[in-house]
Amino acid sequence: VERYADTMRIHMEPQAIYKQPIDQVSRDQIKASLRELAKRRSPATVESVHAVVSSVFEEGIDSGLLGSNPARGLLKKILPPKNQRDLKDPAPMTVEERDRMIATAERVCCRSMQLVLKAMALMGFRLGEVLAMRAKHIDLGRFLYHVVEAYKCQGFRKPKGGKSRFVDIPESLAVELEEHVMTLKKEGLQAGRGGHVDFLFVKPGGSEGSRWPFSQRDVQCELRRVCKA
Repeated sequence: VERYADTMRIHMEPQAIYKQPIDQVSRDQIKASLRELAKRRSPATVESVHAVVSSVFEEGIDSGLLGSNPARGLLKKILPPKNQRDLKDPAPMTVEERDRMIATAERVCCRSMQLVLKAMALMGFRLGEVLAMRAKHIDLGRFLYHVVEAYKCQGFRKPKGGKSRFVDIPESLAVELEEHVMTLKKEGLQAGRGGHVDFLFVKPGGSEGSRWPFSQRDVQCELRRVCKA
């Protein structure tokens, strides 16, 4: 749902053609819009936008507002078959780039966000997994973290693949995580919440009843800021 909402917000709402009454949007307009998008974005993004656009028209047909879907079948006219597409190879950071990113994060980010980025860079966490980190799953004696869940949109689910796993914690990062947990305990006691620590990366500013981890978008925006810096 969040993906479709982002697709509408980023790629559809700014377009004048999607501000018209639904029965005035033509096939040629949609085709031109998707072709322009394909010049700037990946085939996967074009497919996502087309899926949202097409589903809106299908709903209009089901509701009796429209007689046809002008977006139906358009992808074949805009994108080549999947086996003929020029796909970009992954371009991960080099070790030097990773270390520069971490050093910059230490300079420009809050303590919790620094550790989010370090955990992803040094432990291989997926974004949702690092945001779901809890103090009870850290085993500092064996330098391990037990990944059992992932977090997104104030909801928790099993990790990708549906299985838990253990991840090694670099010794230097283990020291930082231990210090972070102690800091959270002190802050909880000072705020009258007690010394129990659950989530490691709680978004600041929430009330006592809404102490959620950072959102995925929070981290994505912060990583862009760090890389730009």
